[in-house]
Amino acid sequence: MPLSKLCYKSHIQKWKFHWVPKNLKYLGILLNPGLEDIILDNFEPVINKISLLLKGWDKLQISLWGRVQAIKMIITPKLNYLFSLLPLKTPHSIFKTLDKMINNFIWEGKKPKMSVLKLQTKVEYGGLRLPNMQLYQEAFTSLNMDLSLTFCLTVKQVAFSASLLTSGSETFGPFNTQTPLVFRHVISKIGNAYNSNTGFFTAPVKGAYHFEFYIYGHGHSSYPAAAVLTRNGEHIFIAYEHQSSLVGDVIFLRQWRNSWIFDNQNRHNTFSGHLLFTM
Repeated sequence: MPLSKLCYKSHIQKWKFHWVPKNLKYLGILLNPGLEDIILDNFEPVINKISLLLKGWDKLQISLWGRVQAIKMIITPKLNYLFSLLPLKTPHSIFKTLDKMINNFIWEGKKPKMSVLKLQTKVEYGGLRLPNMQLYQEAFTSLNMDLSLTFCLTVKQVAFSASLLTSGSETFGPFNTQTPLVFRHVISKIGNAYNSNTGFFTAPVKGAYHFEFYIYGHGHSSYPAAAVLTRNGEHIFIAYEHQSSLVGDVIFLRQWRNSWIFDNQNRHNTFSGHLLFTM
């Protein structure tokens, strides 16, 4: 089922999947095109199911304490599953409906002898620890935000610096075509985005990156020292530059055709880069 409004009929015809127009379930979550009504699409069936369960249990001889425990053990997990997979703002009307249903079940349809807020307090303060569904939802939302923040802080630590040779000296080129330069001697590598076997830097996140390189070659009347910064096989710049990259973009250097490059233990040639900020 296509979820994006930018998914056209031609895209659907290209991939020979079994396409469904709506009501696709994944991990128990109901998905519909656009996703605008994903909260209501998923909470309304669960609330209806909870309503039927409470009506069935209401006929049983259960103590006040037992009714609170039934809410904790059977109703709360059903809602927490949605809260954990849909860490989105839930309309207040949903919590009002839940509170009304639970309150009616707790007091067996009679006039409440204690407010819901009082029931939700600790036993030592006169309550019964009745679950506060809104606090559960806020907790799951905060948890997902914390995980996202931790991920962002981790991926922001992306940097590398390398030189051409690990030892000895060598002249590279001239070649009749542009040839990838592999900077094998890694000086620093944070974030594991640079591969010293291929010379490729693969962007781990979408963001603005800074790349810098220095190229050295002995003076020659016919062969200059030259290299070009390349992204996904396309020429970007022949000098260092700030460049926005997407996740998975591959950045590397190509030696310019009919040029030569010399390196030795002095490490004249270097290739460096780091993430400025995510986007």
